Amino acid sequence: MFKKAEDKSTLNKVFPDLLKNNAISRFLEKLADSQAKSIGVFSFPIKAIDPLACIEVLGKKDSYQFYWEKPHTEFAIAAGNIVEIISADNVDRFSKLQKAITRLKRETLEFSRIDHNYSGIHFLGGSSFFEDQPSGSWKGFSQASFVLPEWMVIKDGHLGILTVTIKAQKNDSAADLKEKLVQTIEHVSPILNLNSKNVLETPNINEKTNPDIPSESFSEWTNSVNEAKELIRQNEFEKIVLARKISLELKSSIIPTFVLNRLRQQYPNCYSFLIKFPDSSTFIGCSPERLVSFHNKYLRTDALAGSIKRGTSATQDVVFEEQLLNSKKDNNEHQFVTKAIVERLKKISDNIERGEKPTIKKLSNVQHLYTPIRAWIDEQTDRLDIIDALHPTPAVGGYPWKKAKDYIKSLENFDRGWYAGPIGWLNMKGSGEFAVSIRSGLINKNKAEFFAGCGIVKNSEPESEWEETNLKFLPMLSALTDA
Repeated sequence: MFKKAEDKSTLNKVFPDLLKNNAISRFLEKLADSQAKSIGVFSFPIKAIDPLACIEVLGKKDSYQFYWEKPHTEFAIAAGNIVEIISADNVDRFSKLQKAITRLKRETLEFSRIDHNYSGIHFLGGSSFFEDQPSGSWKGFSQASFVLPEWMVIKDGHLGILTVTIKAQKNDSAADLKEKLVQTIEHVSPILNLNSKNVLETPNINEKTNPDIPSESFSEWTNSVNEAKELIRQNEFEKIVLARKISLELKSSIIPTFVLNRLRQQYPNCYSFLIKFPDSSTFIGCSPERLVSFHNKYLRTDALAGSIKRGTSATQDVVFEEQLLNSKKDNNEHQFVTKAIVERLKKISDNIERGEKPTIKKLSNVQHLYTPIRAWIDEQTDRLDIIDALHPTPAVGGYPWKKAKDYIKSLENFDRGWYAGPIGWLNMKGSGEFAVSIRSGLINKNKAEFFAGCGIVKNSEPESEWEETNLKFLPMLSALTDA
């Protein structure tokens, strides 16, 4: 539980001139008088603080939570509560979302006391893997949603940025809007003055536990893999990605931020993320796979497919690396991914670069074949059109996708929901980044569901693919039981 902070002067300590600032007063008057603008976004420089601590401090108060980090780049985002949420469904969901974002941008005025690429309005969210409404454990998640949050903290190296957003009602005066701004900053003030009174007390460590996997799971998996191989032999598709789900129940409640904190420490080269909607489970993960990052006219994406375990010694690790680099099965799988990404990028770019041969990307417990891909795009290209063009890559779907798509649903026995979908953020200055939400799971009180998949090609073996998914479950399982 939290210990309540008693310091009521935080607001004056951090923003001593807030209520007397003439520029803010003029901005609020402009917002109150505007007929077209109803959203005010305010960005302030603050000391760099750990955004995950912000989620721990305010999480119980907030109906919505979002966290995003790639630790080794020293960049992270935390956000809470909803000012606006936009959702869309069906095959044109990204187009609908882009139109809604454009509309909200027209309704927004921005005030910033810092000139920085990450100040101002940001949209945070993602989508389900399929264009279907998630069901079962995915209650509270729509097919695709982006949130304009009430508060957001960004850590960029040694710089911190606090952005708060308020919404003007029809008859609000400048004084009314100032009160809303003050109340919002007071809500987040505990994170601006973190001390021992804010500390989340460490719970009893969950007991070591093994997932409850029914004995028939492996036989079901074997049947699915063999059926997929038969479909490949019949030329229905060349590759398909099949996933598994395991469910666990522990004696004590699971604190998602504790699990995520361990994940980001163990896997600093991966994308750590958390998202929770009102009345939903918490979706967390630590993904090695970038879908796309973009900055103005430039985008980067990755082909990541083909896996092998890490060695217990340096020499064994090199041996495994060479096995992966020379594996015909893994190289074929990797080529499907690379080829599909380049084909899709050609629809939006005439200037694409890619590595000639895959290299190795090493994580703590696994190593992958990896090919970086870059492209230059028109500055006016809608960012969500890029997401739509790239999702899903054959690394989590199949090749060709249109042929493999329907078979995934018939060969798997659970709803993927947002697993393996795009999750991330974008702003109105041309920047954004999305990961593929793999190495992930849902947490609800003392229960957890984790997901892991692997690519099936013509010479796949059920036993080795089963072991590969077990290897991919390991990060989440170890973070859960050791948190």
